[in-house]
Amino acid sequence: MSGSHRRQRTPCPARSTIWTYRPRWFPFAIAPQDASRLISPEFKAAGHPVYFFDAPYNQDGTPDYTTLKFMWNEVANLIASGKAVSAWALSTGGIAEGVCKMALGNKIGFKMDDSFPADALYLKNFGGILIEAASELPGLLAGRLYHRR
Repeated sequence: MSGSHRRQRTPCPARSTIWTYRPRWFPFAIAPQDASRLISPEFKAAGHPVYFFDAPYNQDGTPDYTTLKFMWNEVANLIASGKAVSAWALSTGGIAEGVCKMALGNKIGFKMDDSFPADALYLKNFGGILIEAASELPGLLAGRLYHRR
């Protein structure tokens, strides 16, 4: 997007000058989906386990897209089957940001599992996903939800 919102002077033989706006290209993307296959990111219920799906990266630091696509398909299947009740796509704040934003406003807290590495909380993991599951799943258990009073 290199253009500005300024008007441009365009010479016109009938008049001395005419003011016009240059056309702009605004790219956007949509991903149409059946509403029954969509979930929201906030935690739903105390006692549910929270799992971390780690995004795989190659030795040179680029994402391993083949494995990443497989992981995202697995998450989509968990959502479609109702086993995943909430999810968060990780970004710059890592797991800590995801857990905080998923827990805000619903009086549900998060207790990190003892086996989960604490130093992983703040690592950037673009492509990684946090899942609140309705029941136990195979995978890396990040923690459990509890009811805050």
